[in-house]
Amino acid sequence: MWIVRFVRKDGKPDEEYYYHTLREAEAHEGLFQEDDSGLYEAIEIVSYPIERT
Repeated sequence: MWIVRFVRKDGKPDEEYYYHTLREAEAHEGLFQEDDSGLYEAIEIVSYPIERT
């Protein structure tokens, strides 16, 4: 599981979007490579471990 996390500058909760593959997460992050909105401190991809039972 992969998370694209948008860390906001305005103190509102971070936005998180979940993906099953790194490729999907990278595609979403890539849409914001040229973002100049000033809304986000960072846009990051985070690996989220899945516990298997």
